[in-house]
Amino acid sequence: MLTIYGGAQPVGQSIRNEMQAYASAGAIAEEVLAGVRTVHAFCAQDFEVGRYSQCLQSAQGTGIRKNIVISAAAGAYLLILFSAMGIAFLYGTTLVFAGVMTPGSVFAVFWSCIVGAMRIGMALPQLNVVVSAKMAAGEIFSIIDRKPKMDCVSKAGIRLEK
Repeated sequence: MLTIYGGAQPVGQSIRNEMQAYASAGAIAEEVLAGVRTVHAFCAQDFEVGRYSQCLQSAQGTGIRKNIVISAAAGAYLLILFSAMGIAFLYGTTLVFAGVMTPGSVFAVFWSCIVGAMRIGMALPQLNVVVSAKMAAGEIFSIIDRKPKMDCVSKAGIRLEK
């Protein structure tokens, strides 16, 4: 669980930065498409492509760093899993030779622990999806909760007859 929580903070920050970079790239694309005549009149196609590419390169770098963190967390999980397997077999063998347990009991306990650890580990790749959904929900809720500067349903002010 420490690996999952420790990886969630940097992944969340990376996803936030990646979303901002993609939002900037989308804003540039929207701006260029809305003013395509102006861009073409000033022969600024290469300039706009450069601006768009710069935002995408920023998002790519952030995505690479995010995936490095996720991969390191997965590697830590496998290190713990295989270390636990080695320790379990070593200690289980000691208990079998001492006559405390039977080999069948050692394997039953071993596989119970391994399957439990594997199920927890299978949740790790979904961490990216869960954190992304949380970030997107936060953006949506901030838009929903935002109070506009002008109250469009207010009856105050001057009203034109026509």
